This record gives sequence, C-alpha cells and structure tokens, in this order.
Amino acid sequence: MLNVQHISKRKMFRPILTDCTFSIEIGKIVGIIGENGSGKTTLLKILAGVLYPSKGHINLKQDRSFNISYSSDHDYFYNYFTIEQLIDFYQSQFDDFVQERAEAMLDFLILIVK
Repeated sequence: MLNVQHISKRKMFRPILTDCTFSIEIGKIVGIIGENGSGKTTLLKILAGVLYPSKGHINLKQDRSFNISYSSDHDYFYNYFTIEQLIDFYQSQFDDFVQERAEAMLDFLILIVK
C-alpha cells in the first residue's frame, strides 16, 4: 500500500502542493486529474522519487506487485548516446534488467546496434 501523509512542496516561496494526503491499495490503477499548474506533475515526481517533498511523509509497502511509474515529457539523454550506451546505462541502474528482453525490443522496433 502507498500512504501519502500531509506532503507539501514549495518552489522558492511559492506553494506547489499543500497538505496532500491519500492512500492507494495494491492492485489499483489511479489517474490524477486537475487544472494546469495544480501540482499533478510535481506530485508524480515526488512519488517517483525525482523530487522530495518540503513536508510530509510517503510510506510504500515494498511489494513486487506494487510499482510506481513516471514517464517524463523531457528527454534526459543526450542525442549522441547510442542505443548500446543507453542499454549499458539501464543495465547498470536496474538489478532486474534483462538483456534478452532489450534485444527483443530492438528487434521489434527494427533498431540496429552498431
């Protein structure tokens, strides 16, 4: 279970999130909706560990069936990275990285590693 308790986030002196509290049970799929500038992306970044809350706590029961995913609209890799360099990077970052799965995806996308 994910428990978010009274998290707040400020950027400089401007509040982005204020006293946000909720729980999500394992197996649930949740969508976040709100107006532009309401803090949706900031909340997702906090849940994914990209940002830290200014206040509050997040408790996540460590269970393999509970995952938090966040996909940014920014490209964090330089354009000069080769596919092979990206695969090497991901393999160094994730213990459960499967080389064969990456190669199968390259074949599916018809990408060639040089």
